[in-house]
Amino acid sequence: MSLARIFFRFLPKPDLIIFLDAAPEVLLERKQEVPLEALHRSRTRYLELCSQNIRCTVVDASAPLATVIAEVEKRIANLPHKREHD
Repeated sequence: MSLARIFFRFLPKPDLIIFLDAAPEVLLERKQEVPLEALHRSRTRYLELCSQNIRCTVVDASAPLATVIAEVEKRIANLPHKREHD
């Protein structure tokens, strides 16, 4: 995570960061090669990182796919448009 924070400082800042979150047990069903404890640790760290960044929003990825997509689209649509698009 330290390396990620250092690397993140040098990247252009996105308008929005979407963290697709789910309980570690749900994630384990989808990603069985990662131990449950590692999923707990990673999720905690990502939620902490997200809470420290005003551009970050958390979306419940345990919901049905159509619901997740609709929520992500809503969050993108609600962004204040500061830039002119070509």
